[in-house]
Amino acid sequence: MNILVTGANGFIGSSIVNKLVETKQCNVKILIRKTSNIERLKENIDKVKIFYGDVRDKESLIEPVKSADVIIHSAAVLRCIEDKTYYDVNYLGTKNLVETIVKHNHNLKKFIFLSSQAAAGPCEFLNFKSSDENCTPVSHYGKSKLLAEQELKKYSNKINIIILRPAAVYGPYDKDMFIYFKLAENGIIPTFSKEFYIQFTYVYDLINAIEKIVNSDNIYNKTFFVAEDKCYSIDEIKETFEKVVNKKIKIVYIPYLFGYIAAYLNEKFYKVVYKKPSEFNRDKLAELSKSYWLCQSSELKNYLPDFSYTSLIVGLKETYLWYKQNNWL
Repeated sequence: MNILVTGANGFIGSSIVNKLVETKQCNVKILIRKTSNIERLKENIDKVKIFYGDVRDKESLIEPVKSADVIIHSAAVLRCIEDKTYYDVNYLGTKNLVETIVKHNHNLKKFIFLSSQAAAGPCEFLNFKSSDENCTPVSHYGKSKLLAEQELKKYSNKINIIILRPAAVYGPYDKDMFIYFKLAENGIIPTFSKEFYIQFTYVYDLINAIEKIVNSDNIYNKTFFVAEDKCYSIDEIKETFEKVVNKKIKIVYIPYLFGYIAAYLNEKFYKVVYKKPSEFNRDKLAELSKSYWLCQSSELKNYLPDFSYTSLIVGLKETYLWYKQNNWL
């Protein structure tokens, strides 16, 4: 089986590639840009076939797409200097890819799209959103992912399209959770919403789900949330971090206006000084300021009965240990 992974150098993409190589059950091909940092792939880079290209460049997609039996599309941008880039990469890039498949690969068995809970948007109340409920994304990232989902569904009569919407993904190499651990070690956990509930997705659970979907014969044109079944309040998150870092932590509420000003200034500073997007920006604030990020993630287990989720306390302990062992903290 030939499996093509786009965005293979990213946090999730590299984890997918490394797992697939370890199984030794398929030929792994990757699509990356010539400027991509392949540090996370260094142990397996000689075991994969590399295609250099960009989802924004249709011509560069033809060769990698031609011989693929399964495509796992994880190429995306999470943060941008200009909002337009979200749509150019996440939406139009996906459109380019699926159009190339239709034209150049008539034997594709599966197209697995790494979308996001951000595409569905938050809930209004403390209820769990199902995969077929109305989507209300609040960020450009979420809106661009939803547009990509909608574009893909136009081709569901020609391609078996499986859409995965992971919640807040964390694990080794994750920069977002790293920031929270740094804050936790300094005794604080910030929140932009006084009532805040969220679900998490351990990266290795997501990779495990993808591997099982690749090998499954009974999943066709489905959309799944991928997240631990349990939701966590901001107080429970604080208590979990306290157990992991073995330190007392205080929740610090930051009013939206202060957060907006900080995000705006942070964006401008990074743009001028570092010529790159900031980790904390207004798009991220748009998500963090909403109270209920909840989803029904049990449906996936109806198709994968032997699949289970890792609890936050276990996942955070493993992630924290990795940060320590690799001198991130």
